[in-house]
Amino acid sequence: MLRKNIYILYPPGYSGSYINWCLSKSEQTLSLTTIDDPLNTTDSLKYGGVGTSHLHHRIPTHAGIHELMMWLILNKPIENKIFLVNANDDNKFQETVSWILRIDRNPIIIQITATDRHTQAIGNLNCITKWPIYFEVIGHTKKYNLSFPCENIIINRNKFVVHYDDIFANSYPLNYTVPSNRLYDYRHLMDKYAHWYNTRHSYNPHEVNNTQYVEPYYEPKNYYSVDLMRVYSPDFIDLLESIVEEADAGNFDFTHVKEYHPKYVSAQPHLKFLDEIKEFSRTKQLTDYLCSHPLIEAYVVMELLPELSNNNWLDETLQEIVKGVQSQ
Repeated sequence: MLRKNIYILYPPGYSGSYINWCLSKSEQTLSLTTIDDPLNTTDSLKYGGVGTSHLHHRIPTHAGIHELMMWLILNKPIENKIFLVNANDDNKFQETVSWILRIDRNPIIIQITATDRHTQAIGNLNCITKWPIYFEVIGHTKKYNLSFPCENIIINRNKFVVHYDDIFANSYPLNYTVPSNRLYDYRHLMDKYAHWYNTRHSYNPHEVNNTQYVEPYYEPKNYYSVDLMRVYSPDFIDLLESIVEEADAGNFDFTHVKEYHPKYVSAQPHLKFLDEIKEFSRTKQLTDYLCSHPLIEAYVVMELLPELSNNNWLDETLQEIVKGVQSQ
């Protein structure tokens, strides 16, 4: 059995469900009820697009911290579990960590992060092609009049370029030691909780104490930030193994997962984006892949924006945009 709860924090598209499967398939007790191969190979409304690992049933599902707490109150699990928590922007992540530290005395937190813009692009491409329901859930489908699949390439491409920072999420590591504006919400929430707990405990210790509530603390003992590209690296399972050993999470055997990992990586359709966009930046030559989806086209346009002198590109095909840059 798991000795601690494990919380995997990430925006949709950051392979958190795969990490859930890796842990579940390797933990001594959970492995007995975890399928051998989680990979979805066909587009499905139920299991997402090609390359998800959603054939592995995630109970509870990937949801925000408030939905997770609703699930916990309703289902009242006794055993420790692996939780998938949607933290789809910096403020949401700070709030999420603050709640975890208020409801769990010794959690293991694994955050999937991306600080490089091209790595972020892979996560966002995964999200929009594997799990577009996310955009309907958070209201972007209606707000930006998005349609899936994205049929009109130019219209949708332009929406992604103009509203990129609003539509797509990024995940940055939380810095516990250096004060900054990014920490304000987290610190503020923890300070409020500490003030309530300490005040009530000083006057009413029989009611508010560390058996009835979590005694306030600001840093989880076991917090791990893992870059998204590390998830796709050959040594990722070794890293995961070292995390659960250091955190004393339970009894694990990663043999099956280590053998399986190359299959998952090879099934990820957008890992080629890194090489393709870097080569395009060098040569200004388009490929079939770079023209295969409105969001991919949007990334190409964003690479070219410093070289575009006016807004004519809004009405042009990608081929016309590139040709205009080449002729300058």
